[in-house]
Amino acid sequence: MTRLPPLLAAAALTLAGCSSGTAVTTPTGAEGAAASGPASSAGAASAAGTSSAAANFTIKAYVFPPFTATAGQKITIVDGDGEPHTVTADDGSFDSGSFDAAAPGTLTVPTKPGVYPVHCTVHPTMHGTLTVK
Repeated sequence: MTRLPPLLAAAALTLAGCSSGTAVTTPTGAEGAAASGPASSAGAASAAGTSSAAANFTIKAYVFPPFTATAGQKITIVDGDGEPHTVTADDGSFDSGSFDAAAPGTLTVPTKPGVYPVHCTVHPTMHGTLTVK
């Protein structure tokens, strides 16, 4: 039986909790609690407090989580896949730029509340929405 180095084993255990099609949302700030669930039905938690609070969202299995954030909030997007991604507004009004598992992406959400369709420029079949409150 092959033994995994401790760091690799810890990473494998962490990822084992995320099944295919699962989006993990980890808000930071006043809430400090993690929420997870299927990307198609999980309500992404928005960070509590002001727009300066940060929120983390994880893209996994080439599926966008349901992004929900406060107007002007800075969010961090973690890549749970083996290839880079972007979070790009369909209308071109914002773009996270390319990010990957080694370097998470960041995005300051629009200041105008609404629902913004997004896609990944690297993977044209990836579509989702960013809800700004």
